[in-house]
Amino acid sequence: MSLIRWERPGAWVLCAGVALAAQPMDQAAFLKQAGKAYYSLSRERMDRFQCSLVPNWKLLLQEQKLAPEVVERAVEILKGIQFTLTVDRQGVATITHTTVAAENDQVAAGLKQIYDGMEQMTVGFFQTWSAFMISPPLPDGSTPVHLEKLGVWRILSYNDGAAKVETTLGKDLSVSATKVVTKDFQSTINPAFAKTAKGYVLVGYQATYRGAAGGDATDLNVSIENQETDGFTLPKKMDLRGSYGGSPFHVEVAFLGGKAAKY
Repeated sequence: MSLIRWERPGAWVLCAGVALAAQPMDQAAFLKQAGKAYYSLSRERMDRFQCSLVPNWKLLLQEQKLAPEVVERAVEILKGIQFTLTVDRQGVATITHTTVAAENDQVAAGLKQIYDGMEQMTVGFFQTWSAFMISPPLPDGSTPVHLEKLGVWRILSYNDGAAKVETTLGKDLSVSATKVVTKDFQSTINPAFAKTAKGYVLVGYQATYRGAAGGDATDLNVSIENQETDGFTLPKKMDLRGSYGGSPFHVEVAFLGGKAAKY
């Protein structure tokens, strides 16, 4: 599974270590063992997940430092927008939405920013989420991997296309950090997991993104509340805090009325 797909907000960390002289069979056995430690929607055979996406509009608008009366009026307008989220078996998210009437061109432009922003944020979130929840966040058996050991840590280094990827796992086989470096950007992620009977489930992550130009620096702190939907563990609520280019933001989204299908 590729770990380098990223769209704002979203992203990818790591450590270096001392080489461990591991034979290819040792690496394969380690990857197989580590993979079993994670909950996998692919292993559970989820075909798709669909739900309503409901933003906390009041919180989002209050972050813009708007007057209370402006916030209240805008919230009533924005409640008229219905977002529908669909996530396929690969973890690719798509968003559709209804529209509300715009009083003038300025309002129409503002609404378009909201439509586009919600789509970009949600797609970016699920790109990161899918790397940990669809399949284990590890290279597959066909990818050449360099395995290192540093105390209790195991460090995997490998190439994913033109990107260099490094992933650090602890003694309990949970990923503590993943780092992706390309000529255009460097991104890092520190995931957090809950241990369940079916393996590690993603409950949040801290992430950074630094482009080559340096002007699009993004820092994220994401928490995830999960729910059981038709036998699958899927998001119920996402809280995203961070900054982009030095400007802070805070977004909260609920995933309601979900239905999931098996293949």
